[in-house]
Amino acid sequence: MHVNQRSARDEGGAVALLVALSLVVLCMAGAMAVDLGNVAQLHRHAQLTVDDAAISGADLLEQGTDSLTQIVSATEGYIDENWTNLPSSAWNTCPSIPSGFFAPSGSGENCVTFNGTSTAISVEFPPQSVPFTLARVGGFTSGTVEAAAEAVIEPGTALCALCLLGPSGLTLSLNGSGSFNVTDSPGSGNAGIVVDSSSSPAAKIIGGSGSITAPSIGVVGTASGSGFQPTPTHIQPVGDPLGYLVPPTPATTTVGPDISLTGGNQIIPPGNYNNISVGGNGTLTMESGTYFITGAFTVGGTGGASVQQAGGVLLYFTCSSGGQIVACASGGQSGGSLSLGGTGTMDFEPMTTGPYANLTVFQDRNDNAGMSLSGTPGLTLNGTLYAKDAALSLNGTGGTIGSLIVVNSAAISGHGSVTVNYNASQNVTLPGAPYLCSTTANNC
Repeated sequence: MHVNQRSARDEGGAVALLVALSLVVLCMAGAMAVDLGNVAQLHRHAQLTVDDAAISGADLLEQGTDSLTQIVSATEGYIDENWTNLPSSAWNTCPSIPSGFFAPSGSGENCVTFNGTSTAISVEFPPQSVPFTLARVGGFTSGTVEAAAEAVIEPGTALCALCLLGPSGLTLSLNGSGSFNVTDSPGSGNAGIVVDSSSSPAAKIIGGSGSITAPSIGVVGTASGSGFQPTPTHIQPVGDPLGYLVPPTPATTTVGPDISLTGGNQIIPPGNYNNISVGGNGTLTMESGTYFITGAFTVGGTGGASVQQAGGVLLYFTCSSGGQIVACASGGQSGGSLSLGGTGTMDFEPMTTGPYANLTVFQDRNDNAGMSLSGTPGLTLNGTLYAKDAALSLNGTGGTIGSLIVVNSAAISGHGSVTVNYNASQNVTLPGAPYLCSTTANNC
């Protein structure tokens, strides 16, 4: 029987063919690896770019000085600086807007969007086609680079419910047998008392059996006297937690009229005022809005003088010159002031919306006029009290103040008690730190 045998030449040809095919496959795989590696590198670059752009946009949101359309432009500009040849028309080519986000009116684009409360920003990198080079031999023409990131502003919490910013001198004192108590609600950051003065003593309980209690008491200088609960600890100086607030601007700078009420009822609208005095058995009703006060706002007497509101208010105390409202001089100037006392009912509540939401009292940062509060049972003061250069006098005979208080100094006297109950959600929102988040990870 005859058996056909393959020649060595036939086998060599088959091997050569297999080697050639293998080389083609290897070359194609190498070409694909080069091009896909390039796409992967560009994707990483795009992701880092939108991460940084989202954080940058959230920083601008937190500062609150730019409009949403300005933030869109700034965010796009940041990406343009880090990615060459990105056409301006690409900013309206993002596939979808995340749920709960929207593009600001008039932007005409959908790659940079915001949530309904303007506390989060979503940044999408417009999908870009990256042409392949070597992989074209295998029929593969391009890959796509896209990336997205979201950043959220996490509200800050106060370092202090009572912040005394005077850099020197005795800036916290209690004289008498009364008590001063600071409490904070859950989630308010364990806010207590901060005394920025570096003097010895900077805080002192003078005689008697008075006490000062808080979740924490921090003093830059030293504390003197018993009755502090807990014992004050040494801290480094802190900054003004409300230093970012921009003062309100009146519709007109003409100093307003005087209001003097000793009986009956009177309703006043927001606007400019010089002196406001409520005594006797008078009842003053303040309509909702911002009040610019260049003189003294005084409530007192034993006749039951009262103040009530038809909605929240902001009391802004400032200075005047030549019949015009002006900012107080930078070296310190005595301008508008607040003094609340007496036996009547005094109800002060902040507005809950707008740029000054939860801010009840704002005193020009250079207005060094004193402020006096008698903590009577009839006093209700909620919302933030901000008078950076004012000396606050507290006479404790009962009552609760639901405020973040930022002043130069505080002198407490009397035989009753005053409680400051700080709740972060009912006071000015403090600056927070933006952080990257993901809706898919559910950490936004």
